[in-house]
Amino acid sequence: MIEIDNCVQLEENRCLVATINRKQRNVPIDSIDYVESRGRKIILHLNCGEITFYSKMSDIEGKLMLNGFIRVHQSFMIRKKDIVSFNRIMVKHGKVEIPVSRKYYSEIKKCVVRG
Repeated sequence: MIEIDNCVQLEENRCLVATINRKQRNVPIDSIDYVESRGRKIILHLNCGEITFYSKMSDIEGKLMLNGFIRVHQSFMIRKKDIVSFNRIMVKHGKVEIPVSRKYYSEIKKCVVRG
């Protein structure tokens, strides 16, 4: 029984649970390019489109950080390995430029330099 529980727990750690139209939907974290917060909504930018749902960045931040994401702005989180380049005002994530806040710049610098 412990083995099955561990498998279920590992699978849960790889998915983000989003409540959309009162239904819970599991979104594989590997499919998320970056996360944006606008007002009370979270927008998951995926390889194949976007998913929008009501939540707070602080509610999902921990799970995303465990899966290789980093906070770069009050309203944005991106996957560390997908950072192409960065400077004090923006991070290049593929073809998308995402703003960087002063608060998170030093953390980005540490993570990218460490690899």
